[in-house]
Amino acid sequence: MSAELPPEKTSPQPPDTSAPPRAVPFYRNPYVLIFVAGAIVLTLMRPLLRRDPPPPPIDGVLPLFSLTNEKGEPMGSKELSGTVYIANFLFTQCSTVCPLTVSSLLELQARYEEAKVPIRIVSFSVDPQTDTPDVLRTYGQAAGAKPERWSFLTGKETDVSAVLAGFKMALEPKKTMGNGLMEIAHSQKLVIVDGRGALRGFYASDKDGIDEVFHRSRHVLYEAEKQSD
Repeated sequence: MSAELPPEKTSPQPPDTSAPPRAVPFYRNPYVLIFVAGAIVLTLMRPLLRRDPPPPPIDGVLPLFSLTNEKGEPMGSKELSGTVYIANFLFTQCSTVCPLTVSSLLELQARYEEAKVPIRIVSFSVDPQTDTPDVLRTYGQAAGAKPERWSFLTGKETDVSAVLAGFKMALEPKKTMGNGLMEIAHSQKLVIVDGRGALRGFYASDKDGIDEVFHRSRHVLYEAEKQSD
């Protein structure tokens, strides 16, 4: 029998003392640098690429008028000259559509306040016999209207009728509904009026309409500012 050879002895391997590869800091990552550079370039170029839509066209011009605001002061073409404002139509005894319109206008008032733009809101009463300046002042205060931005106008029926005709509508008579409430048919539209008394469009008073009025009225304001430069 042949003798078995003893197993070969292996020399122990030295421990691996090499350090793991160091991670590259994220700010040195070329992809991160490219992303950051692209974001900066886009931010700087955005004002150059933005195209503001043109202001709405003129859709008629109001006649010269003079009514009375909720403070008992004259307010009309003279006082509103140079002012972009949003016109609407209501009466204080209205319990159907008017509260909804006022709620929408409160939102618009808040957006103008936040944007710090000098666009006003002017509410024309379609019930001038009932809506005296004192009644309108109480109504505006209860609604949350800010007097420095939102005015309520009334006056003689003949004067109010003439202004409404300029807005392409008529002063309708009062009607007593079956539930005993008074109703006066009137438009729920909001109208942008520029500083020269020109009508710049009729818009809905719902949420989408308010958003459109907010942006389009600012375009009208910017147009006036460019013309005055």
